[in-house]
Amino acid sequence: MTLEDKQWSESCYVERDKLGFYMIVSSTRQAMNLLSRYWPVSEGEAYFHALRTFGQVMMNKLPPDDAREAFLAAAEEAGVFVSDKPRLPNVPKV
Repeated sequence: MTLEDKQWSESCYVERDKLGFYMIVSSTRQAMNLLSRYWPVSEGEAYFHALRTFGQVMMNKLPPDDAREAFLAAAEEAGVFVSDKPRLPNVPKV
């Protein structure tokens, strides 16, 4: 059985590896993939809550934006920068 992806009402930018390198996350499936494969930690209350919430959303038991909120909490817990717009690196003025 293939589960339909659940789009969020608003995408977010997730900073990856170094300043200025972003991934745009706009759905529960994308967030689940990021947390399960590429997240810097694999522990923490918010991390596990997010994974549980993703499952509930994918089974239509919760609205998609609940997954977004859980993802944002997991990012804060892990120290991952997430925003509705990318953070630009400091560029010296010439």
